[in-house]
Amino acid sequence: MIYVIQFVNYTLSLFMWMILGRAVLGILTGGRPNLLQAIFDRFTLPLFGLARRVLPFVSEKWAPLAALLLLAALRLLLILTTHPAAGR
Repeated sequence: MIYVIQFVNYTLSLFMWMILGRAVLGILTGGRPNLLQAIFDRFTLPLFGLARRVLPFVSEKWAPLAALLLLAALRLLLILTTHPAAGR
C-alpha cells in the first residue's frame, strides 16, 4: 500500500515540476515554439483544463498557478491522511 501512495505522491510532484518547467522554458525561449515546449504543453494542458473545471472563476492566464496550488493541496492531503505521524 505504501508503494501506491509513494507512486501517487511522486506523480503529483512530477506534474508540479512540469508546470514550473513549462513556465521557466516559456520565459527562456520567449514563447517561441520548440520540441521541448511541445512536450511540456502535452503534459500540462490537461492539468490546466482540470484546474479551470474545478475552479471555474480561474481565467486562462491564472490556470497554471491554480493547477500548481491544486496539486500542492492534493499532495498535502495525501501526506496528512496516510502518514502515521500525521495525527499527532
